[in-house]
Amino acid sequence: MRIPFSSPRAVLCAVALIAGGATVLAGASSASAAALPVGLGTAETFAVLASSTVTNTGPSVIAGDIGLHPGTAVVGFPPGTQTAGAAYVADAVALQARLDAGTAFTSASGQLLPVSTVPELGGRTLGPDLYQSTGVLQINGALTLDAGGDPAAVWIFRSLSALTTGSSSSVLLTNGADACNVFWIVPSSATLGTSSTLVGTVIANTSISATTGTTVTGRLLALNGAVTLDTTTVRLGDNCDAVASVVGAGTSITSAAASTTAATAAAAAAAAAAAAAAAGLAVGGFDSEPLLVTASAALLAGALLLGLSVRRRTARRA
Repeated sequence: MRIPFSSPRAVLCAVALIAGGATVLAGASSASAAALPVGLGTAETFAVLASSTVTNTGPSVIAGDIGLHPGTAVVGFPPGTQTAGAAYVADAVALQARLDAGTAFTSASGQLLPVSTVPELGGRTLGPDLYQSTGVLQINGALTLDAGGDPAAVWIFRSLSALTTGSSSSVLLTNGADACNVFWIVPSSATLGTSSTLVGTVIANTSISATTGTTVTGRLLALNGAVTLDTTTVRLGDNCDAVASVVGAGTSITSAAASTTAATAAAAAAAAAAAAAAAGLAVGGFDSEPLLVTASAALLAGALLLGLSVRRRTARRA
């Protein structure tokens, strides 16, 4: 039976349909886009990862892999120590870790429907979500991350440019929040203030500087620059180190730093010897056979020292 649109029954049906549609639309417009987990691939085991240099001052403690590619300069170990993991310098492992960290950066940067937030996060309590700052991301004071009892809760904080944490600032976890599920996505560089405490994985497009006394439960991954440490403690979170480094792979950070020192000393010695020989040639002339022999020997010795340093480092990784 056809019901005239003007009948009370038809009017009630139309109202119900309209109200239902409005409810669906309202729900869609107010829905919050929860942050999705960020896969790190082979970068998962790295506590420190850089592109140009890893430089340390003071008795820093690193518990996790240390990687560097394509740079070769690892400086300051000792006095810094690595209590877990291995060092991978200018090798295929470090390269792959950097590529995987870059993929994680791109993935996190591409997640949709972020919650817009003011740059200053200090003094706030935040639930899990995808946050996009409107300026330079800052933490002054304490930031509390509340998982609400969900151990799988994820936080992604995306800065408009840099990340800066103030002196003695802190990030606190409560109600099941896990450092392994906190990510800081930084399009430029990150600077962590003196005696500050940070949790989560920092992926910076350029460099990361951890000033004196910083403690990080997570990772410092600098895609295209340096990681600088100063009496810094960096360790993977309690649930982040399930995938350990392959036994026997890589080398110790002390050996990597020693290789850097040896290579630098060899280059300096070769340059000094060559300069001395050149000065002698300038005085004695190119007809001075002893000086020509000295210059050639100096250059050859420098090349051999450099080659030996590289061979030793390669042998340790094999």
